Amino acid sequence: MSATWVVRELETSKPTAGRALAALIAAGVLEETTGKQRDRSYAYTAYLARLREGTELERR
Repeated sequence: MSATWVVRELETSKPTAGRALAALIAAGVLEETTGKQRDRSYAYTAYLARLREGTELERR
C-alpha cells in the first residue's frame, strides 16, 4: 500500500494517512518495501511470508 492509497481508500488527509502508516511501522506491522524517499510502498511482510509458506516451487 502507499500513502496515496490510504488517503483514497480511507477518505482521509495525507497527514493523517502518514501518521497511521508511521504508527503501523512503529508497531512492526508494516515495512517500507521500496527504499525510496518518495512514492514509498508498504507491506505487511510477516503476513505475506506466512501466505507463501508451502507454496514454493521446486527449482530444477
